[in-house]
Amino acid sequence: MLPQSKNLRFLIKLLVSGGLLAAVFSMIPVTQVADALLRANWSVVVLSFFVIASTHYLNSAQMYLITRHQGISLTVNQIFLVNLITKFYGLFLPGIIAGGAIRWYHFSRPDRKPAQALAAIILNRVLETSMLMCLGLGFWLLDQQAANAVPLQYLVLLVVISLFVYAVSFSRRAHALILRIANARFVPAWAADKVHKVLSALGTYEDLPRREHATVLLIAIVRHLLGLCSLYMLALALSLNIDFASLGWIRSLVAIAMFIPFSISGLGIREVTFVALLVPYGIASDDALALSLLVFSRGLAFALTGGILEMKRVVFDREEFAK
Repeated sequence: MLPQSKNLRFLIKLLVSGGLLAAVFSMIPVTQVADALLRANWSVVVLSFFVIASTHYLNSAQMYLITRHQGISLTVNQIFLVNLITKFYGLFLPGIIAGGAIRWYHFSRPDRKPAQALAAIILNRVLETSMLMCLGLGFWLLDQQAANAVPLQYLVLLVVISLFVYAVSFSRRAHALILRIANARFVPAWAADKVHKVLSALGTYEDLPRREHATVLLIAIVRHLLGLCSLYMLALALSLNIDFASLGWIRSLVAIAMFIPFSISGLGIREVTFVALLVPYGIASDDALALSLLVFSRGLAFALTGGILEMKRVVFDREEFAK
């Protein structure tokens, strides 16, 4: 029954992605999108790929500081390779499995610290979302036309929620409340025990030195700004007339939209969101779709790199990813 339910979820996501893409391409001729891509400055596109590669490595450095606090011995290079492999599985597995279970497996295996690895993954995801929303709000305030596309209160609400979750991730008091719920009679003992271990690991971040915490936040800010620079370079390559600040908050909303677990690798949702947010700025729909496809191809390149590394690991039965 379980495999059938997984197959059904995959089929639903396939239908959603296919339906959204079909709807988009029914309104935007493929030939126009192809022409926009052919006119692109591909030297700038390739350069943007190198810039985004640096953000992936910075993310690995950020994760290294987070996992090191839990006594996990993975190096930055090893985390970088794990992240690439995770992107590969994200092409065809549900996000919770690709982004969570597979990464958790690789992080917990070397030191046999499953609870600590899960705590590090949770904190990193919450940090990423919070930083994404805060920067999005900042760029929205710098963009005089943004109010015509998205009301301020929606962004403020997302920022407040993300910051609240980020604060709760550190709070031992909040963890104690969650534990009381987990210790209720209707919760199985084994589940309550695992919740306790993960929350105990998360609680240790409350003791994270301020300097180290600031370093993690600084890396996250630089990483997101470089990611925005890479997106802006793609826009320049397509000769799109749009400001850096406008792309700043649009990038944040596209990333949040892709958290919706109803498509395969965000296909369809990303394209619809880019077109919907860029057209009000006078960007032609075919150019907006071309930008979305370049963003997808950028992620696909790293995912396929991760697939090659995973195949190499499986074939040669390697116990470590890098030295």
